[in-house]
Amino acid sequence: MRTRGEILIGRFSRNNMATVSKVAVQCGIRDIPDSIPAENSDDFYDEFSKFALAVQGEVARIRIRGRRSRNSVSVQLTDNTRTKIEHYAPAGNN
Repeated sequence: MRTRGEILIGRFSRNNMATVSKVAVQCGIRDIPDSIPAENSDDFYDEFSKFALAVQGEVARIRIRGRRSRNSVSVQLTDNTRTKIEHYAPAGNN
């Protein structure tokens, strides 16, 4: 059984997820999940983690697109970072 603190954290995170998801829809960003699990769901924290990773990926894409350089998709990454991105990023999305 979850404690009151865990439920409050879940509710806060759930509200943030809903807000970010709505903004993403308004901005035409489709890779952010729009289904928000109930805060008392057993898999809430797993779903929240997936959601957070998707948001981080989109933020990275927006930052790279916004660069004003000759080659806006070129970034220097450490091997460790590149491996993480390749592992978590869906194939074929630019």
